[in-house]
Amino acid sequence: MSSVERLKATSARGRNPLGHLWFKFAVLDTVAPPSVRNLEFLLFPNIDRYSTDRAVTFIARHLQQQAYYNAIDCATAPVDIGKISPLSDISVYSQNNEDGIILAILKYIGHGNRRLLDIGCGNPEMSNSANLLLNWGFSGRLVDISARRVRRSARFYASRPETQWADIRLLRSKVTAQNAEELFGDQPIDVLMLDIDSFDYWVLKSFDFNMPRLIVVEFQEIFQYNTSVAVDPNSDKVGRSWYFGASLRAYSNLLEPRGYSLVAIDDGGFNAFFVLDCPNVISTIDPTERLLQKASGSFRTARIELAKKQRWIAV
Repeated sequence: MSSVERLKATSARGRNPLGHLWFKFAVLDTVAPPSVRNLEFLLFPNIDRYSTDRAVTFIARHLQQQAYYNAIDCATAPVDIGKISPLSDISVYSQNNEDGIILAILKYIGHGNRRLLDIGCGNPEMSNSANLLLNWGFSGRLVDISARRVRRSARFYASRPETQWADIRLLRSKVTAQNAEELFGDQPIDVLMLDIDSFDYWVLKSFDFNMPRLIVVEFQEIFQYNTSVAVDPNSDKVGRSWYFGASLRAYSNLLEPRGYSLVAIDDGGFNAFFVLDCPNVISTIDPTERLLQKASGSFRTARIELAKKQRWIAV
């Protein structure tokens, strides 16, 4: 019995809390663009566990991003990736609008071999990689230092029919500048996501063995763009009191000589997007202006006070 048949049968017996959901799926299917996979494929095999609102929201966001993605006219140039609304405003799984920005970039640079590496993958339901893995045919490796988060990710992806043909590998490991090449140097990467809240800068610096086409990295937004600093690579205090990572300028100084361009910052002001050999159709951005727009008041002030007590290395 297919997932759709199971849903209809359980609804008819009155045992499914999603009794009226089938109608909503049918209505959404009538407006789906041709490239959207059929809705039976999108249904969770254990859909009884999900609330109506959550399931409908998932389907609606997926249909929205497909429609917005297909509507982009790549002949228009140059473009500000962060302002390709409404696609760049979309969040399917990401915490802010990272999902939309990533899709907008891939629309212009292509999907390549659809291989990603997410270092510090965290919660799959608030990640930057889940949308690509579940909805856009990507495969890749997800790494986290937390055994709990790795187990949670394993359960999450194992329960999803969209991943039955995907090559998704989960690894529990502490990633450092010393072991990055050993762990990840065996195959090309199209998209690299880095958010380990520790020695992020030094790990990324070691990636001279691999040149991802798109890099998404979390930066320390407490610093203005004229400050190029990173955590002390020898410190035993990294990861405490907001002491981790590096400033945006530090990442720009590291990546620009390698051929990368900064093309976007997410709405939360935490993640930066760097494109390798950026095509002329994508505009680079003014980080100074964007960082001022992202300032977050008292919360940012409190973080600055904590960060001032730590030792930052000029890079």
